[in-house]
Amino acid sequence: MPNSDFKKKDDFKNKYGPWALIAGGSEGIGRSFAEQIAENGVNVILLGRRESELRACADAIRAQHDVIVEHHALYLTDPNLQRMI
Repeated sequence: MPNSDFKKKDDFKNKYGPWALIAGGSEGIGRSFAEQIAENGVNVILLGRRESELRACADAIRAQHDVIVEHHALYLTDPNLQRMI
């Protein structure tokens, strides 16, 4: 990776911080955001409804980028934010 790419990643991480929280992170626009943010060296926390899709997305991001990826299956519209089982 050229030095300019490292600088770009450092600039992004310094500007936005070491972590990003992404709702709807297992598919569509949310997944695309997660992949692009991870590509810039920022750790991600993925939120979504379906555990299996979140896990698959987290595993794929970990395999492609040197970042920490957490995932949590939640119903964001539930007033108690109960975890899905």
